[in-house]
Amino acid sequence: MKKTISILLAKRYVNALYQAAGEKASELQDYLRKLNDYYENDSTLYLIQILPNISSMKKKVYLEELAESLSLPILLKRFLLLLLSHRRLDLLPQITIQYDLLHLEMQSLLPSTIYIPSKTSKEQIIKIQEYIAKQYKQKLHWKIIYTDDIKLGFIVKVGDEHWDGSMKKQLNYLQKKLLC
Repeated sequence: MKKTISILLAKRYVNALYQAAGEKASELQDYLRKLNDYYENDSTLYLIQILPNISSMKKKVYLEELAESLSLPILLKRFLLLLLSHRRLDLLPQITIQYDLLHLEMQSLLPSTIYIPSKTSKEQIIKIQEYIAKQYKQKLHWKIIYTDDIKLGFIVKVGDEHWDGSMKKQLNYLQKKLLC
């Protein structure tokens, strides 16, 4: 339940931020990722929000210095201060994820992931991508994940749909047919 609320809150912040960014939405995406990397690798940003013995002014100064050191645009600097004032810095990872998803959606790109064995050639990957892409009217944004869990074949996720072309799936299908 708490995770669902966090996602909903993050989406609200993202919609406002994306709208405010306008034509600079792509540029802002890179800075947001940079900020999120800092948040995930340095606990100071998280601690500054929860420690009561740090004054609001010191917190604001720290965030302004951080924004300066990361060369954040003014919009993202103000957004960071807004998150601090609402005690929502902990939403930063979810905001980054939701921003990426919204950005893909606004570009009419459908997020797609292909899971393949590590020994798959580039030519095979391209053939799989072309085959799957023919099934959709939208352009696909591919993320390729190499895994040793799949010995032969592939598994593709496009949006909410799932294509399983793995050898394991085919063998299970044959086994069921032969046993029936």
